[in-house]
Order: sequence, then C-alpha cells, then structure tokens
Amino acid sequence: MPDTYKTWTNDLTVDEVIAHFQDKPLRFEPGSKYECSNSGYVLFVRVVEKASGQPFEEFLPKTIFDPLGMKDTGIDNPLAILPHRATGHYQEENGVIQAPYLYVPFTTGAGNIRTFGQPFSISVRIS
Repeated sequence: MPDTYKTWTNDLTVDEVIAHFQDKPLRFEPGSKYECSNSGYVLFVRVVEKASGQPFEEFLPKTIFDPLGMKDTGIDNPLAILPHRATGHYQEENGVIQAPYLYVPFTTGAGNIRTFGQPFSISVRIS
C-alpha cells in the first residue's frame, strides 16, 4: 500500500487503521501462502479485543506480561520516560546526531510493543 507511509505516524484507532486497508485487493489467494504484515497484526489486535472484551493495552499486561514476570515489556507510550530506552542516531555532515523519536501507532500490535533488557556488563579475561 504505497500511501501507508504518509499515514503511519498519524494517531489512528484500530478501526481507522483497518478501514485504511479493508477494501484493498488481497496480495494472494487465502491459504496459498503466508506473509507477515502489519495489517495482520492490526487484525490480530481487533480479534484479541473482541474475544477478551478488553482493550489490547489492558489484555497484554494482565494476561501475558505480568504473569510471566515481564516487567520491562509493554505497550509503548512515546511520552513515557523509560530507563534503558534506546535512541536512534544518524550521520550528519558535522557528525552523528540523535534522531527524533518516531511513534508509529499505525502498526499497533506489531510496532508499538516494547521491551528492555536489564543493563549488564561483561568481564573478559585475556590470557
């Protein structure tokens, strides 16, 4: 969908994202092959919400993250200050600079889940 990149940073609801692709032609006959896509994850979010009766942002922590002790995993919030959040960088003429944070709600269920590992150090003994 060539127009996707024009809208992927818009703050859209799941229904608005589905409306964006629901009338597009299929890429192949269902069952003939498999292809991972953000649209599939958005549909997965809607199925989870319908089946559970909960918003996806509530279902995941209660059902998966919390019971498994995944304290550093959750739905990303671009405004939250999170320790250990990685930041992007890119090369400019005068050196490397930090890239602006890119929030992509269009990829709900795929691009808005975040996880952090605990900081660690490695000791290496060279003999």
